[in-house]
Amino acid sequence: MIAHGWTRPHPALRSAGANACATYAKGYPMGWTETLKSGRICGVARDPLTGKRRRRTFGYDYADEIAARAWIKETEANWDGAHAEVGEPVTRQRRNVPTFAEWVTEWAPRYGEETASRTSSVSICRSLAARWPTERVDHLTEVDLTTTSISSGVFTVAGGQTVSRQLIDQSPLNVDKIVFSDLTRRYAIAVDQFVLSGTGVGQPTGITVVAGTNAVSYTDASPALLGTGKLYSKMANAIELIQTSRFDSPTAILMHPRRWGWICVQSDTANRPAVVPTDQGAFNAAGVMDNASPASNHVGRMFGLPAFTDASIPTNVGAGTHQDTIIIAKFDDLYLWESGIRAQAFEQTFAQNLSIFLRLFAYMSFQPARYPASITLINGTGLVAPNW
Repeated sequence: MIAHGWTRPHPALRSAGANACATYAKGYPMGWTETLKSGRICGVARDPLTGKRRRRTFGYDYADEIAARAWIKETEANWDGAHAEVGEPVTRQRRNVPTFAEWVTEWAPRYGEETASRTSSVSICRSLAARWPTERVDHLTEVDLTTTSISSGVFTVAGGQTVSRQLIDQSPLNVDKIVFSDLTRRYAIAVDQFVLSGTGVGQPTGITVVAGTNAVSYTDASPALLGTGKLYSKMANAIELIQTSRFDSPTAILMHPRRWGWICVQSDTANRPAVVPTDQGAFNAAGVMDNASPASNHVGRMFGLPAFTDASIPTNVGAGTHQDTIIIAKFDDLYLWESGIRAQAFEQTFAQNLSIFLRLFAYMSFQPARYPASITLINGTGLVAPNW
C-alpha cells in the first residue's frame, strides 16, 4: 500500500466539526471551506464589510481543498470595498486542513491505524533529483522530477500471560486489568526500542541503525559539557549538519536519562550550573531544566530545541560497550504507523487447568529512511557511563 497523503486526506479531515476559529491581520481571507453531504468541498468567500457570501463547489480531494482556498483568497481580494482598514484584525472561520508536512505529523498516526493492520508493507515516495527549470521571459523549460519509493514491513508486537481462574474470580483486585495494563506498557516499550534501535531483521530498522545519517564523534578522555571540543560544541555541530544537508532545522534532542542527569550537574569555571531550572530564570545558561528526569519525558531545552530523555536508548555502544548515543533529528521526517491495540482473553485452551490466557497485540511499521540526513547521531568515548 502506498501512503499518498497529498492525494486523499485522512477521513477525519472530512468531519463537519473540524472547523476552527483564528484571528488574522489584514490581507488574509475571511472565508472558509466546508464539506457537503456528498463529500465535495465547497468554498465560501465573505465580504468583511457587508458579510455577504459567495459559494463555489469543488471536488473531493486535497488538491480541491487548495483550489478552494485560492478561489476564496482571489474572490475576496477583488471584492469591491472588501478590504478592512490597515492594521484592523479580521476574524475568519476556516476548515482545519493542514499542509502536507502538518498532515504527516498530526494525521499520519491515525491514518496508520488503517494502514498497519491491512497490509504487509508500507511504501512512501521520495524525490531523488529535481532542478529548477531554465527560465526566460518568453520561455519556460519543463524539467521532469525523478522519484522512487522506500518500503517498510509491517510487524506484529504481541505479549500474553496465563492467569488462573481462581485468581481472577477470588482476588479483591481486577487482576485482568492489572495484567493488561502491564502488557500495554510493555508493548509501548517494545515499539520504542524498535523505533530507536531495531535491527531491520524481523523488526523495523531503527533510528540508530538506518544508513545515511549524519555522524558526530565525541572522543574525550575527560568528558565535559562546556569548553572547546566538548559536548556542547559537538551538539551544535550535529544541529548544523542537519541544517546544511536537509536544508531544514531539527525539531528535538533525544538522549538517555543518565546523559541528561550528567549534563544537569555540569558547571562552568566559576562552579555555576550549566543547566538551571526554569523557575530560577536562566542567565548565560547552556540549557534550562523544565522537569526532573523521568524515564521518558520532556525535560528541558538546549539550543532552542526541546530535550527529551528515553531509557530505551542503548547504553552498550562503543568498543567498551558502555557508551550511549545522543540523537538530534527532524522527527517529523520519520514515519511511524500503528494499528489499534487488541486485548483478548481465552478460556478454552487452558480450560483443563482452570486458567485463562490474556493476550495483547498490535501491528506497527516504522520508516526513518526517507530523509536520513534529518538525523544526527553523536557517539564516542566522551559518552561513557558518567561518574557521579
